[in-house]
Amino acid sequence: MSELDEIGGFWDEIEANTLESIRYVFSALLPPEKITTKDWADKYRYFAPEEGATQGKYKTESIYYFKWKNNPLEALDSPDVHQLVFMKSAQIAYTTGVMGNYIGKRITHEPAPMMIMFAQEYSAKAWDKEKFKPMVRATPILDERVNLRGNWDHKEFPGGYLKLVNAGSVAGVKSSTIAIIFVEEPDDCNTNLKGQGDSITLAKERQKTFRDDQKLLVIGGTPTVKGSSAVDNEMKLSDQRYGYVQCHHCNEFIVLDFEYLKIPEDKTRNHPVYGHHVPEDTFYVCKECGGVWSWRDKNRNLNNPNNYFKATAPFKGVAGFYLNELYSNFPGSSFAHLAKKKLEALHDFEVNRDPKKLIAYINSSEGRVFEEIGKGKTVDQLIPYGLNYSLETVPEGGLILTAGVDVQVDRLEIRVRAWGRNQRSWLIDMASIPGTPTDLQSDCWKVLREYLKRDYKAEKGKSLRISLMGIDSGYASEQVYDFVRAIQRDRLQRIRGRVIAVKGSNNPNHEIYKAPRPIDPGFRAKYDEYGVQLYYVGSQAGKTVIHNFLSHFDEHEDKTPVFFWPKEVEIAYLEELTSNTLVARGKNFIWELRQGQHDESLDCEVYAMHASYVLNVHRFGERDWRMLEKKAGYDGIKSKKGTAKKANR
Repeated sequence: MSELDEIGGFWDEIEANTLESIRYVFSALLPPEKITTKDWADKYRYFAPEEGATQGKYKTESIYYFKWKNNPLEALDSPDVHQLVFMKSAQIAYTTGVMGNYIGKRITHEPAPMMIMFAQEYSAKAWDKEKFKPMVRATPILDERVNLRGNWDHKEFPGGYLKLVNAGSVAGVKSSTIAIIFVEEPDDCNTNLKGQGDSITLAKERQKTFRDDQKLLVIGGTPTVKGSSAVDNEMKLSDQRYGYVQCHHCNEFIVLDFEYLKIPEDKTRNHPVYGHHVPEDTFYVCKECGGVWSWRDKNRNLNNPNNYFKATAPFKGVAGFYLNELYSNFPGSSFAHLAKKKLEALHDFEVNRDPKKLIAYINSSEGRVFEEIGKGKTVDQLIPYGLNYSLETVPEGGLILTAGVDVQVDRLEIRVRAWGRNQRSWLIDMASIPGTPTDLQSDCWKVLREYLKRDYKAEKGKSLRISLMGIDSGYASEQVYDFVRAIQRDRLQRIRGRVIAVKGSNNPNHEIYKAPRPIDPGFRAKYDEYGVQLYYVGSQAGKTVIHNFLSHFDEHEDKTPVFFWPKEVEIAYLEELTSNTLVARGKNFIWELRQGQHDESLDCEVYAMHASYVLNVHRFGERDWRMLEKKAGYDGIKSKKGTAKKANR
């Protein structure tokens, strides 16, 4: 090659680069292409292998409800909509299909500052790693615009940025004024962010300076418990759109409802979990004509472009979509899969008295709020179970006493319970002791001390005293510790060491009993005698046990109740025992006090139960019970029901 050829090639390359630069500059100056979110996805979007089973060119037609009139993608593009709410189940392509496509279109064609609020930081990082980055790398038009080399929580692109925020961070939520905001799983977000309101309210505050046609707030999540579900509450403010699907039998359009998903039975089968049910043969029934749909029929019906979303409430700028798992055409949402999930959840609830799987199924598959299916018996239902014995009297079978004390601002609440064989227990005393617990000289502490010396008359045998008392130290902690120290040093041998300091833990994973930790680490040599140990009580676990006792008297293994109280007890006691409801908090379910109610009796009963665990009552064997029976004056002969008979004298 001659020198002139080399020079010519050099200038050709400069010319090509210059023309490319000019095209880039002019393209930046030209107004962006007007395009809908659906058309953008079909024209530009690609699926990455990390995003799911499908990869390659993205096609919105693979999500059947994107074809319907008034679908979510149309609502996102509508200038009349300033807020969207998605009350959804799993498997309906919200994260990738709705949120992912809209954010992608905004980045390339309508750039602006955007923010996504996640309930937890790890959720934000997971979305960034598993959804956003793969989408950007797989989609050339995004890859050339989005800078992925910066901070994980701040993505820059020409004309704007995408900010990922932990909803639990006041600074993160309040630091920016942004027109486009997504809130992921609002039911998992903080309900009162450091006393400044819930995270959704704070997000709306970030948009106050924008007109309705300039801003968009998108709230998407799975509902939790009725009355406390943020997404359900937001949905009630929307026009509440349902998807109507045409039946291939009668041509009528119907809303898909789990009420019409039928699981057939075969009496010759007896599966350990499914019983007589045959989940593999599950089918759907049209509520208009009774026509039977198979799973394939349902998917063919979903793929009908004549289907539509219809509002059931007036539109006031907020569009809402209900989408349960019946609207999913993914293999993991087949009728057989849904039936198995339901049967397994019901089995776990009926056998183990654990509602977690059932709540998760109702929320994540049926896409609706949980309405306290496992709330147990009402006060009116419990009243007939009261027994004919008097307070301050230990019924036959009660062999060891424990007490729980709840410390309130103006009083001490105490409940005393007797324990016997086979988890049977009886309430034998309850009182409200007025006083000022923050003052150790208050009469309430003197009265409480007297309870340790009290002899409780037994119906059969000798009188009993409280073996161990647990006092809540969540309030007036120092006074509780001082009271425990004083009892441990008391000159009366009969009460010394019979009091412990406890503190309730709302961690749903904590067991009722956990080894204590020292409050007085200086008392190493005489630690047990004079120092204070603090016991953390698994309050959630304890409330679950009591809830099960109250809910299923006739389903206990020996077909008899095990948790007793006398008929003379006040109604307030039963109201307090039933005052908590199970609420979803993130991936866990916890017991929370219903608004306007009290739960002192429930807390005291949990502390009394914990005291029995400290004494290992739940692990007593035959030898232990016989020793207690002998000490109480019984002859040790056990009845068929597991209670002791009166000794011959």
